[in-house]
Amino acid sequence: MRDGVWPRRIAVLVYCCVVVCVAGISGFGSPRYGWDVLGYSGVALSYDSNDPVVIHGGAYGALRAAAPAAVRHRGSTRAIER
Repeated sequence: MRDGVWPRRIAVLVYCCVVVCVAGISGFGSPRYGWDVLGYSGVALSYDSNDPVVIHGGAYGALRAAAPAAVRHRGSTRAIER
């Protein structure tokens, strides 16, 4: 009765590893851009400057450099201009 327990546990472990690997690889193919990153980058930029225009420009400038145009357009009511 206990002979089949270890092979079953190993099979479950291998299955879980495969599922995690497939999920991780698919994330590289179609990344999800979290819009909360804009707020985090704004907080980080606020350590260097208190000027809201500089902070806003730095956060959206980083977005312009990193995200494709189609993604930038979906995250806003209008496209972020270059």
